[in-house]
Amino acid sequence: MRLTIMVSKQHAWRESSSILDTCSLLQRAGVEVLPLVGEGAGDQLLTGLSEHVGRDAIEFKEHVSPWSRKQHRMSILQTLADFDSDAVLLIGETTWQIAGSISSMADLPLVPWLDSTGSTRTFPARLRPRIRSAIATSSVIAGIMEPRFTNATIKVVPPPIDPDRLDQSKTTAGSGRGLSMVVLDGSGPVQQIEPMLDAVKGLLEQVENLQMFFELPGRSGHAAWNLLSRHGLLEHVTAIDRIGPLEALLADGDVLVAPRSMQASRSIVARSMLQAMSVVAIRDGTLDCLEHEGPVILKDEPSKALWEQAIAPLLLDAQVRMRHAADCRKAAAIEHEPDRCINGILEAAGLSIRPATLPFKTQSQD
Repeated sequence: MRLTIMVSKQHAWRESSSILDTCSLLQRAGVEVLPLVGEGAGDQLLTGLSEHVGRDAIEFKEHVSPWSRKQHRMSILQTLADFDSDAVLLIGETTWQIAGSISSMADLPLVPWLDSTGSTRTFPARLRPRIRSAIATSSVIAGIMEPRFTNATIKVVPPPIDPDRLDQSKTTAGSGRGLSMVVLDGSGPVQQIEPMLDAVKGLLEQVENLQMFFELPGRSGHAAWNLLSRHGLLEHVTAIDRIGPLEALLADGDVLVAPRSMQASRSIVARSMLQAMSVVAIRDGTLDCLEHEGPVILKDEPSKALWEQAIAPLLLDAQVRMRHAADCRKAAAIEHEPDRCINGILEAAGLSIRPATLPFKTQSQD
């Protein structure tokens, strides 16, 4: 079985761990994987793919001039033919555009993987009738896709997480370190971020040695930096401009906050739950694991008071925090169980399935 995974640069930036996990788990299931990655995805991902997949990723241009499109299209078709691919998994908007240009000539399944409600609107309408199988990361997204992808079978497959790549050496806050809170994508509109910052500022006076890590991705992080400064939080916060460095914090993190309806990494949220972090997030239907008992889920644009009610018990009461963390890990283990995810991908791609051989090796969920 041979599967090409085509990933846009933007998605590769946001979901590098998920891509590595998917490729490594497929390899262990006996599937040969060829990663095609948008140019500029970064050496960290390319090196990781080489190490975990045993095959160098091939970079492709996401945008070409009109007079180069035919050559670009033929180059991708030749790459698929040389690999003798059985199917192509399409992840990210630019891959869908490219798939639209080769779909009439590529005699193999093209399987888009949609991970947000917004992506159901941006998927090219002209390509939908040619899609016979597609993947959604949640039941909500699948429900939106079904009436739009009228010729396709929709499978719900959350981002796979490789348990062998998780750091299980979590220590407790009572073992000589302070509490740690990670905020995903703090670069959103002021009306979404400011109430959360107001709540956190009040909690800093009640929580001793609280370490805060704030993701401020890309250019949009500048406004959030100014917002942190205006709230007098810069001295309490370590800002991280890419999701990659944040992943290293999850092993010892205590609370994860996603104030922007999780426009950042979907897999990081599930990963943090598997590593026994308590999660506070806005419901947007992108992950089924957030529908289980455990995560604290708020409606869109909650007030300062609601943020305080959600975060304060997790920071101030160790028993509440530990109970929530255990429930979060249990929920993520159910939804992101590797065999289930990998089998779902293979079924969507129309590939035969080997007997499950990938035991979930996280700590006991009991």
